[in-house]
Amino acid sequence: MPEPRLALAQATVHLAMAPKSNTVIVGFDEVMADVRAGTVGAVPCMITRALDSAWAAVT
Repeated sequence: MPEPRLALAQATVHLAMAPKSNTVIVGFDEVMADVRAGTVGAVPCMITRALDSAWAAVT
């Protein structure tokens, strides 16, 4: 089955040659620092309502 091997090889080369950035890591570290410092705000209502309705559908 050479087809999957070729696709995986092409994806590997593409990812290896793609420009790299640490933006995600820096952003995640900043969020975690905010959480540890207790400077996070309340969860928006539209998210809590969506979670409530999803939980109600499960139970």
